[in-house]
Amino acid sequence: MPSAPRSGLLRNPDFGRLLAATAAGQLGDRIMFLALPLAAVAALDGDPVLRATVLGDAFFNLFLAAYQAMLLVLLPREMGLDSTGIGFVLSGMGCGALVGALCAGRLSVRFGPGPVSWLAPLVTCPPAVLMPLAHPGWTVPTAAAGLATLSLGGVVRVVAQSSVQQALTPVGMLGRMSATTRFLSGCGLPLGGILGGAAGAALGTRATLWIGAVGMTLSFVPSLASPLRSLRSEPPA
Repeated sequence: MPSAPRSGLLRNPDFGRLLAATAAGQLGDRIMFLALPLAAVAALDGDPVLRATVLGDAFFNLFLAAYQAMLLVLLPREMGLDSTGIGFVLSGMGCGALVGALCAGRLSVRFGPGPVSWLAPLVTCPPAVLMPLAHPGWTVPTAAAGLATLSLGGVVRVVAQSSVQQALTPVGMLGRMSATTRFLSGCGLPLGGILGGAAGAALGTRATLWIGAVGMTLSFVPSLASPLRSLRSEPPA
C-alpha cells in the first residue's frame, strides 16, 4: 500500500528533526529579512555622513518632482512647444546625465567625494531658474541647456554619495543599505509631485518652478553641515 511507507516516514525521528530544522531555517530567514532593513536604518541614524546623503537626496527629489510636474505644464502651454520640442528638451536632460556619468569618477578623484556631494547641487542647480525666466523664442534652448546642467550635476552627486555609502557599509549589508537609502530618498518623489501640482494651482507655473529650482539648490545643505563636506577620499568601512 502506498500509505504505509509514508506513515513510516512520518514516524521516523530523523524526518521529524529534518522538518524542525527546515522550519527553524525558514523562520530565521524571515527574521533576517525584517532585521536587516532595521539595521540599515539604525546605521543611517547613527552615522552623520550616511544621514546627510539620504537627507540631501530626499530634499533634492522632493523639489525635483515638483519642478518636473510644472515643467510639463510650462513647455506646451506657455512655451508653445509641440510633442517633438518637448522631447528634445527632455532628451537634453538625458544627455546631461550621460555626461555626468562620464565625468563623475574623475571629479570625485580630483576634488574628493565629500566636496563633490555638496558642490554639485550648489553649482549645477541654479541654472534651472532659466526655465521660468524663458519665453517663446531663443531663450528656450538656453533654458534647456540649464536643465541639462541640472541633470549632469544630479548624476555627479549621486555617484559621489554612493561611493561614500558603499565604503561606510559592511559588505554583508550593502544590498539592504542600498535598498533602504533608495526607499527613504525616493519618498520625496511622490510627495513632491503632489505638492508641485498644488503649488502650481495656487501660485502659478513659473513661481513653482522657481521654488523647485531654489529647493534643489538648497539640497547641498545637509552635506555641507556634516563631516561629508571635507571628505577627500573614501572612508574605511
